[in-house]
Amino acid sequence: MGFAGPYLQKQRSFLPAVEANPHDDLQLIVVIPCYNDPGIIETLNSLYSCIRPASAVEVLVVVNTSADADKDILNLNDTVYESLIRWKKNNDSEKIRLWPLRKTGLPGKYFGAGLARKIGMDKAVYRFNLMNNSKGVIVSLDADSLCAENYLVEIENHFKIFPETEGCSIYFEHPLEGNDFDKKVYETVCRYELYLRYYKQALKLTGFPFSYHTVGSAFAVRAGAYVKYGGMNRRKGGEDFYFIHKITPHGKYRELNSTSVFPSPRPSDRVPFGTGHVVKKYLENNEELKTYCLEAFIDLKKLFCKADKLYKTGSNEISEFLAGLNKPLEEFLLSINFQQKISEINNNVAACGSFMNRFYQKFNAFFIVKYLNYVHRDYFDKVSVISAANNLLFEMGIIRSDLTDALSLLEVYRKLEKV
Repeated sequence: MGFAGPYLQKQRSFLPAVEANPHDDLQLIVVIPCYNDPGIIETLNSLYSCIRPASAVEVLVVVNTSADADKDILNLNDTVYESLIRWKKNNDSEKIRLWPLRKTGLPGKYFGAGLARKIGMDKAVYRFNLMNNSKGVIVSLDADSLCAENYLVEIENHFKIFPETEGCSIYFEHPLEGNDFDKKVYETVCRYELYLRYYKQALKLTGFPFSYHTVGSAFAVRAGAYVKYGGMNRRKGGEDFYFIHKITPHGKYRELNSTSVFPSPRPSDRVPFGTGHVVKKYLENNEELKTYCLEAFIDLKKLFCKADKLYKTGSNEISEFLAGLNKPLEEFLLSINFQQKISEINNNVAACGSFMNRFYQKFNAFFIVKYLNYVHRDYFDKVSVISAANNLLFEMGIIRSDLTDALSLLEVYRKLEKV
């Protein structure tokens, strides 16, 4: 049955699809959802041009179409699938193999990046399960993303160097110039990437221990961990955020910053979140990209940096703790029955370390998003991403005067994260 037998049995619509036996040394499987993506060949060329790792690699491309897709999309996806079959014949070798998968008639209720990613990742689990290899690594990439030459080698090395690691976020950079898109597209994606990096660094400033990027084209997870945490969800968008933050609170998630993924800046309306959606929205509406103000994160820092003081506290002490916070955060915590939640944690732990583990499982990334949205309805205004990014760099002591353009700011933020 293997390590994933019970999990696979629960996936009612799961079918093996790939009949060939995996290579004895298979350690990496790259999963790529593909919908209306004629540029997938460029992504495969990028992957196959990588320095080859010591272990074998498989690439699963899930060409997916909904039950209500129009003829143009069906025909395009059929053409893409056929091109993948031809490409496979000319490029496969013993140690790196492509498996194109065609999935049609997918239910409209769930159709989207999450379902396609789940189909591919479940297939990857099946392949590793044939070998009973729970340590095998499933890599998530997108059909319009390229990768650095050392991409496969660095992923392989990362999981060898850190054998207890269950997953990792991979460094990424959107292209900021070129001839493939209009200049406005590159300008917009520059601001969007700045938005992502500002949010991650602001979250890190609060003392929150699980500040990671959650980009669908740039993460990897061990097959055993994928199964342990229930697999990928079927969300139409944001599936990466929800999946990654199921893993991070357990303390075995890391960052891999010694290589890079290059996601496309192209506008898209397939999902309600992510790069393509944001670029399309702001281009169409000609809006300024705004984000959460730094003050909201600084308030949150007062909670996370003193959370250990709540261990074995009574109701009076919790009330005093709340009264010592700034009003926006205090009001939010009262609205979610904070005192009761802390009491519940204390009733189930016997040490401060256990308390803190449970604290961050309850007051996690989802909690933070709810808090930020709450306080920006009643207490704070969202601000331009350029203003917010400058304010954070001032707070961190990195700059002493404003940087006026998004590109200069983004270069600073990239250096903060890249090795």
